[in-house]
Amino acid sequence: MDRDHLILIAEDDEVSRTLMVKALEKLGFKSIAVDNGEEALKTFRKVHPSIVLLDLMMPVMNGMECCQHIRSEGDFGAEVPIIMVTGLQDLEMVNACYDAGATDFMTKPINWVVLQHRIRYIFRAYQNLKKLRDGESRLMTAQRIAQLGYWYYDRSLKTIHFSEEAKRILDLDRHQRRPYTLQEYMRLIPKSDKSLVESFFNDSLMQNKNTAIDHALLSQNNHLRYVHLQTGMDSRMDADAVFVNGIVQDITERKQYEETLNVTQFVLDRAPEGVMWTNAFGKVLYVNDAACQLLERPKDDLLRSTIHGLRDFHSLDQWRDHWNLLKTEGAFTTEEIFLNQAGHKKIIEFTENYLLYKNKEFNCAFMRDVSKRSQEEQELILAKEQAESASRSKSEFLANMSHELRTPLNAIIGFSSIMHSQTFGPMGHDKYLEYALDIKDSGDHLLSIINDILDLSKIEAGQFELYESKMNLGKVLASALRIVRGRPEAENIVLIEDISTTLPTIYGDERALKQVVMNILSNAVKFTHEKGTVTLSCHYDPENDFPLMIQCTDTGVGMREEDIHKALKPFTQIDNSYARRHEGTGLGLPLVQKLMDMHQGKLHIKSAEGLGTTVSLFLPKARIVEKDGS
Repeated sequence: MDRDHLILIAEDDEVSRTLMVKALEKLGFKSIAVDNGEEALKTFRKVHPSIVLLDLMMPVMNGMECCQHIRSEGDFGAEVPIIMVTGLQDLEMVNACYDAGATDFMTKPINWVVLQHRIRYIFRAYQNLKKLRDGESRLMTAQRIAQLGYWYYDRSLKTIHFSEEAKRILDLDRHQRRPYTLQEYMRLIPKSDKSLVESFFNDSLMQNKNTAIDHALLSQNNHLRYVHLQTGMDSRMDADAVFVNGIVQDITERKQYEETLNVTQFVLDRAPEGVMWTNAFGKVLYVNDAACQLLERPKDDLLRSTIHGLRDFHSLDQWRDHWNLLKTEGAFTTEEIFLNQAGHKKIIEFTENYLLYKNKEFNCAFMRDVSKRSQEEQELILAKEQAESASRSKSEFLANMSHELRTPLNAIIGFSSIMHSQTFGPMGHDKYLEYALDIKDSGDHLLSIINDILDLSKIEAGQFELYESKMNLGKVLASALRIVRGRPEAENIVLIEDISTTLPTIYGDERALKQVVMNILSNAVKFTHEKGTVTLSCHYDPENDFPLMIQCTDTGVGMREEDIHKALKPFTQIDNSYARRHEGTGLGLPLVQKLMDMHQGKLHIKSAEGLGTTVSLFLPKARIVEKDGS
């Protein structure tokens, strides 16, 4: 149903009701007719007609009551034209109808020609008013979307009128209907911008100049914001024109972006590293101060240049190859050599980044002088090579001294042993026997130290060879236990064995593995207090990748977890009073580590200061000899 041409008629007289319908049909209107005010109100709520005709005197609900109810039905009810029709013609009744909300008033008997003209006029007026309000609504929506408010200054009253959006932007009371004075607006301006805003209003309001200004604004909550004010003067406006029109826009966010951009620009310009932007053709678009210093060229000169003339690209084709590689990689770092104005070599490192922004390609390069670093790196490489060469020479020397060091020691140990046993007759005095034994013990200790040093040196020099064969690990462990058993018994230390009876045959260097076990046992005994315990265990778990585990656990002094790595360094001992009371070179565990590595095994140490140490050795599956001999 076309509601723009729909009229609601409420008339209890059937004849009058029918005549009204016929008269309105001639004008092209459709009508809905009811006989009382209550039905009229129900129908109004359903169809929202464009005009309402109400008889004043009706049953159930009279026309005046119905009019009041319609006016309370929201925006549409408040705006729809309502014509009251009655046979009463006293002035008091007419005023009562208008007070109830009537738009117009007609008396009975109805002049049908007058009714037709009255309806046509009211309809046109209502449609124009509706279009005007629709236009205002669209304008307000557009202003809200654009965050653009409207204002005008009334010269005659010296007041400023703000639109709803302008009030929202300026954080003004939107329920206030009276205009604002210029002084009231100036109270919103911080002191720093007051003179600027006063000049703006003087130029635009007093001198008819088109002008614009950005200024700070303090909202009611004392939040600092920024707005843009602008006037649009009509060229036909003379000095006596009453109104001056303008716009206001919230630019707080834009100001924040501008501030961020300015800070970013400042940081880039003052950055300690050189920054250079180029496009895909190598044209320099931006350089900062550090880049100018590195390249020893003024900024204006660089901004007129292309990258081909600044870097080691002798042709445009070389630059294109470089650019294509950058597009493929995304980023990379290169070094190039420059000769400064004094002819000295300078090495500059370029870290380049390919960037795509709005379908435009850029290269953002960060530059730094690495001449000193490059020289230091070369010196470091040379020093490292010299140190490695010296270490190799030392290791080779010690490895080659094996025969020269061991031969005289063997003689000392052998002859002192003969003297102590008095093989060729009595010594003549007990002191000589005691001295001979001291010589032998010292020689044995010295030989042990030399053996460790020589073995470690041979490994480092790559001259240590494993003599591998099938072996019974249980026998190796038993032999090591026999050798070191004398010392714990002498110091009242309990040595416990926990060795599985089902150990497999393994493949390895029997002497090396025996030395490994003796080293960890000797360490355990050395650092265990009197009446402590040292336990050697060995177990086989075929499901594990390292199925053979040899473990030595003591109740000795232990060490802190952070000191374990020191114990694995050659010639290093943990710095505690108990360790310092015992002789040693600090080669025991480093040698164990090296020999386990040569057997593809693993070494693990767990220790706690004052609680003891557990050293675990693991041999891989590759060292296990299967039953078929493989």
